[in-house]
Amino acid sequence: DMYFKAGQKETAIDIFGKIRCKDIVSWNTMISGLAHDDDERAAADCFVNMSRYGCRPNQVTFSVMLRLSGAKESASLGLQIFGLAYRHGYSDNVLVANAVINMLSQCGLLSCAYGFFCNLSVRNVVTWNEMIAGYGLHGCSEDAMRLFRSLVCFGARPDEFTYPAVLSAFQQDHDARNQEQIHASVLKQ
Repeated sequence: DMYFKAGQKETAIDIFGKIRCKDIVSWNTMISGLAHDDDERAAADCFVNMSRYGCRPNQVTFSVMLRLSGAKESASLGLQIFGLAYRHGYSDNVLVANAVINMLSQCGLLSCAYGFFCNLSVRNVVTWNEMIAGYGLHGCSEDAMRLFRSLVCFGARPDEFTYPAVLSAFQQDHDARNQEQIHASVLKQ
């Protein structure tokens, strides 16, 4: 992880290759490092090799791979990865669920993302933020505002990521009332 963060990808790969007993943490570190280094193909190959070497992916693995497929706007790949996560028993895991919402939103499948969001049995503020950010990404200001109001009505406390997510939806919206409501909420918090 340190070598990836220092921009020394080849050194990180070399060290990873020398690990005799690779565990889930080392595999996830490698996949995350490759994904953040914009080497999607290598991250996907590492994900496949992980299973070949007998290491079972966990919620972190699936979260990284789902976000990676959303970043490349590949709904087909993302849905396949979600299918694997479901098969491995991670469909109700909040980390995976948040990544699914992110992936679907990045791919422009907002109605699917919202349907998935509505059917979740467990949500946290990050889950709400992901859905609000998805609406913001596509300039759906009224949907973002509606969801923000629902978040507050359900008693959840918006965080420092909620406000930028909802405000991003108003870049094209010229109705100042919504922005004023968000500003008032920020001041109140």
